[in-house]
Amino acid sequence: MLVAAGCFVIEGVLINLLFPWVISPLIVAFLWLKYLRAHGFPGATAAANGFLFGASLCLLYVHIDWLLSGSVNPSISGTLAQVFVLAPLQAFVVGGLVSLLSYFASRIRRW
Repeated sequence: MLVAAGCFVIEGVLINLLFPWVISPLIVAFLWLKYLRAHGFPGATAAANGFLFGASLCLLYVHIDWLLSGSVNPSISGTLAQVFVLAPLQAFVVGGLVSLLSYFASRIRRW
């Protein structure tokens, strides 16, 4: 959450209505981790941590790419902002894949 807020401040976007949408994968991951800690499912904590890791990396990559591409070529910076509409969906997909890998790795380790 701090990295996402820091990226918005660095990019000069202080008020943005897409901010809750862009960080929605991180919010889902934090709520998932909180639920799992309360109920203690085996292997699910590794899956939630994997989702958080994968989604964070995907969102961080999109932000860094937008920052570097927009500063190099300002004429395309307006179209690059449209990427943020699809970035959370990509983060959910990447986070889901890493989540599955983490879950299976944690279950195999305990067998």
